[in-house]
Amino acid sequence: MATKLDLYTPSHGRRPYWLSLLLAVDQLANALLWGYVDETLSSRAYRCNSKRRWALAERVINTLFWWDRQGSIRHCELAYYGELVKEHSPRISRIYNPEAPPSAGFSVSGRRS
Repeated sequence: MATKLDLYTPSHGRRPYWLSLLLAVDQLANALLWGYVDETLSSRAYRCNSKRRWALAERVINTLFWWDRQGSIRHCELAYYGELVKEHSPRISRIYNPEAPPSAGFSVSGRRS
């Protein structure tokens, strides 16, 4: 039987710079509220929705982002699944390949190649 996570389709494509800035602000707000530094408020609202204030936050956020859904999966749950698959992280941090040459023209020791 398929779970909701199986129904989720991540989007690892490049996103606009302004959207990356909004994600950074969202993660900063979550960190200032004693949350994980690399998690968005939406993801935290879904993860912590057993607590009353986060259940309310989840309802408010899902209402604000009413268009963002995949079938029955709403915005906060999508954000949570996105965190699980590291959807908003740069490609280099999602896949570690020690055989691959260093990116940006730098060697592991820090010297230019």
